[in-house]
Amino acid sequence: MQALALLHFVAPYAETLGPGDGIWPSAPLPPGINDGGVLGWLLAFAVVGWWVLGQSPRWVGMSLLVDRGHRADPAVWLLAGTVLAGAATTWVFQHPSISQIYFWMGVIPIGVVLTTWSLAEARAPWPVLVVPAVAGALAGLATAGTVVGFAVPRISRPGTPTTSTIEGWLRVLGLSAARYVLFVAVAAALAVGVAALWRRRVPAPVSVPPASGAGSGARRRTATIALAGVAAAMLGASAAVVVGGTVRSVLTEPGPPATGPQPYALTADEMRAALWLDDNAADDDVVATNVHCRPVQTTPHCDARAFWVTGLGGHRTVVESWGYTDAVVAAHGVQNLGYARQSFPDPALLALNDGVFSAPTLADLDRLRTEHGVRWLFADSRAGAVSAELARLAQVRLVAGPVTVYELNRP
Repeated sequence: MQALALLHFVAPYAETLGPGDGIWPSAPLPPGINDGGVLGWLLAFAVVGWWVLGQSPRWVGMSLLVDRGHRADPAVWLLAGTVLAGAATTWVFQHPSISQIYFWMGVIPIGVVLTTWSLAEARAPWPVLVVPAVAGALAGLATAGTVVGFAVPRISRPGTPTTSTIEGWLRVLGLSAARYVLFVAVAAALAVGVAALWRRRVPAPVSVPPASGAGSGARRRTATIALAGVAAAMLGASAAVVVGGTVRSVLTEPGPPATGPQPYALTADEMRAALWLDDNAADDDVVATNVHCRPVQTTPHCDARAFWVTGLGGHRTVVESWGYTDAVVAAHGVQNLGYARQSFPDPALLALNDGVFSAPTLADLDRLRTEHGVRWLFADSRAGAVSAELARLAQVRLVAGPVTVYELNRP
């Protein structure tokens, strides 16, 4: 666990304080923060603050807690607490592949529900919501989301002094915050102005309280309208950023090459063999395979995240890939290697498993069958050498390109 570990993946920290932190520093905080002194802490808090501002569309619904009538509703507290818990765990925990971000991504829909609820409770005329939403969408499209803090704006090319020093990044983040404040102010003013025009056109709307008891009641109503307009503008900007980014990626990013080497691609025969195994093996059968890595070939410290034999084959394996096991994640950084390239934590079991493919014996096959319940062998010659002797010791059930599927006879 490392508080603020998310900073490792955010440009202002990664480009200034973070380069010397190592592959996964074992420290309660990212080391660069302490090494950067007061400015380092200031940058860290500025980045966290920028992130909080950028996620405002998910926070704004918490305004329901201010209202006395909704403060007693446990559903409001449940939704708000869930959103806050997701944010807190994202910034408190650490995973070497930033998987802690899923704590936050999982609660974003809940924040949207809370924000939508607050908009419904505002009971604002539809133009009060539509006009700021459209304005927010246009602002998001025009600035690629930077005006409302969804991305850090670069005021120069990456690597130049402006964005390669702490002071430079603080200026950039300050500019982002200033734009954000302007965005909020304009959205609130639009909502209040549209509401005033609407009241002139429709003198007695249902949503407007009686004129008697003006004063504090009128001020509360104005604040509610302003907040609803800001929320609508944020949602409009969020939607525009997502749609605009998707369209840009489709139009500009190249797809996979139609020809040439594609090291992580499976062959049609490999997929067909795995699917055949899924159809023909019993539900509780166990499989042994020599496929462990991606690309398919097994080499020392290869990327052990090939899960297609179990994924397509639909059955448990003795050893397939181990890139996400607790043992190797805990070893992240050993020998300056990431967790996915750590060795299998049980070398004796791996040697037994792989030995039946490269140098099979009846004794080893019997051990796999009796100790691990293995009924099937999924051998892929692209992963490693497969001995011709295996066809004499086990029954060949399928040959598909580089893959041969064997069945072990029941004892």
